[in-house]
Order: sequence, then structure tokens, then C-alpha cells
Amino acid sequence: MFLANLSSASFWIKGTQTTWYVYGILVFYLLFPLIYTFLKKSEIWKQFVLLLCFVLFAIGSFYVPILNNSMIVWARLPIFTIGIMVGSENNRYRREPRLLEIVLAIFAVIIIGWLTSESILSDSFKIQSVYRLLLNIPLTLALLLLFSKVNLKNGVFEWIGGLSLEIYLIHITLFHPLKYYGIIDAVGYWLYLILPITTFLIAWIVGLIEKKVLKLGVFK
Repeated sequence: MFLANLSSASFWIKGTQTTWYVYGILVFYLLFPLIYTFLKKSEIWKQFVLLLCFVLFAIGSFYVPILNNSMIVWARLPIFTIGIMVGSENNRYRREPRLLEIVLAIFAVIIIGWLTSESILSDSFKIQSVYRLLLNIPLTLALLLLFSKVNLKNGVFEWIGGLSLEIYLIHITLFHPLKYYGIIDAVGYWLYLILPITTFLIAWIVGLIEKKVLKLGVFK
């Protein structure tokens, strides 16, 4: 069991590991050269065919027993691919979006944000996790469309992006005790307002420490 956990085999076979994102990162980094090479040399319709294949694979993983255990990873593969598509220099969004597209993007963000908010859905209307995750694809595209109208020269989004990993890991660490040990029920839901502020503050401090450590040349 120790060797199975250490090698991540227990996650892929039984889905028993909570550090799934580490295994997901490793798999995606191994796939990155293949996906990037294909996207860079392919026409746009072929890129979207590949994206559609990944979406279908993610949906299929929900129904295949051995893949169902690692569904949480495969459902994020399409989003990872969109990131490569947008980040590729020859695939950047260049066309000025029209007002109607901006309005539709805002509408998509609101509706999809509501659909993916599990806490407000009744048991009879809850969406399977793989489908809720895949709803983030149009949400991502809508946000990219909105960001294309925002002046990003002030560096705010770059700063947030630089702390994205720290924000993700820290908010999970803070949220789980609040929810599963009944702290939110005891204190009140106003803690949800404090959580983002606390997360950003701790992430910023961790980011400063990371920069200091990197300057020491420990990892060179």
C-alpha cells in the first residue's frame, strides 16, 4: 500500500489519493510537447477537433471504471489544451470583439458560474462533476473574450497569475477546515468574504519567500 501510494498507482487504480493535482501536472507536462507540436503545425479546425476529442475523452472517463477514478484529472485536459492554444504566439486572439460578443460573454460567465456552483443546486438538479468541470471550457473562453477588452498593461492580472498556484493550494487548505469541521456553521457564512482576502495575503507572503529562496540559487 505504501509503494502504491508513493508511486501514485493507488490514485490511478482506486482514486484514493488527495494529491491528484500533482499527478495531473506530471501527466500534462509529459503531454505538453506532443499537444503543442500538433497545435503549432495544424490549422484551426484541426485544433478544435483535438479539443473536442479531449472533451469526449473526459466525458467517456466518467463511464469507464478504471478511468473514472482519475476523472478529476481528465476533465481538466481540455482546459489545459485551451491554455496551450491561447498561449501559442501564432494562435493569439487578434480580432476586436463586438459589443454583442461581450454581452454574450458576460451572460455565459454568470450562467455557467451559477451552474457550477454546487452549493446552490438542489439534489435533483445537481450536475455530475465531470460535466460541471467541462462547463469551465465556455467559461474560460468567455473570460478570455472579456479580458481582451481590458487594459492589461497595469500588471494586475500578471501578478495574480504569478500567484495562481499558491492561491489554489492555500485556499483549499483554508477552506477544508472551515467547511468540514463546522466552523462556518458555528461562526457564519461571512467567513466566505474573509477567505479570499486571507488567501491572497498568505499567497503573497509565500510568493515573497519563494523569490528569496530562488535568489539564493538553491535550485540552480
